[in-house]
Amino acid sequence: MSGKFEAFLIALSARFGVDPELIWPPSVSSAPLYVSVYVGALCIIIFGFAFQSHPEEAQKQKKIDKEYKISSLQNLLDAEKELKEKAEDGKNDDKAADAQKLHDLLYDDVAGEPVTCLGISPDHPAFTETVALLKTRINEELKEATEKTKIARGLIKTEEKDVDEEENEDYMDGNKLSDFLELCGKVTKNFVKVDASMVDKAALKEAKALLKQIRAARSELTKQIFRIFIPILPTYITGVLINVVVGTAYGFVWNYRAQINAYAAGEGLDIDVAYSMLTAYFVMSNLIEPISNVTS
Repeated sequence: MSGKFEAFLIALSARFGVDPELIWPPSVSSAPLYVSVYVGALCIIIFGFAFQSHPEEAQKQKKIDKEYKISSLQNLLDAEKELKEKAEDGKNDDKAADAQKLHDLLYDDVAGEPVTCLGISPDHPAFTETVALLKTRINEELKEATEKTKIARGLIKTEEKDVDEEENEDYMDGNKLSDFLELCGKVTKNFVKVDASMVDKAALKEAKALLKQIRAARSELTKQIFRIFIPILPTYITGVLINVVVGTAYGFVWNYRAQINAYAAGEGLDIDVAYSMLTAYFVMSNLIEPISNVTS
């Protein structure tokens, strides 16, 4: 600390009638001052960022977001109309927007509300038509997922030529159906104020019952596996332990590979046979015999 700075602190303390030790050096006595300065600076920063108001900029950005969202909805509806026209002419090779895409387009994850929170009127044609399309698509895909799961599990008989083996594998375990039911739950929850009957209750009940049946069958299969495995568990553990011991013994015997090679050559033995014999001898003499002596 320079003498000029100390002189400045002393003069400042004398000016306000404060003990210099309450300012410098850092100590228990000066701690309240530094804590106060720190807290004050922190409060200024927090209030500066949290309460700064730019209503004009916020309104301008909200207007941009609103126009962009309306444009996106209208573009999707135009694309759907074009796909429908191509399908009527038998020239449609493109895939229509699925329920997940429609949900993501209509719902603002940041605000946790439908895109009407951006200022779009609930009666705006682009919004209402896209919601109606989502309702149609979610129910179509729910019935499709349920039917494909039943086919994959053999609950519905179909011609072999009509069966897609790869698709069957995707639907066999019920995970596809489970994921789609989660999407149905999101649609129901997020658009309950827009349309309380977005998902067909009967189709939803059927899908949930099927998934429950699949999970019950999976649980029973797991129990059967345990029933088969538990009786052989002691044998399996013993086998693993023996394998570990033999592996250790083989490593020990490997240290004497030069002598073993000479012994095998002298006795006319295959080298693998010689290693196996000495490994067995090592296990017998160092593990089996001591245990036999203890138990006898």
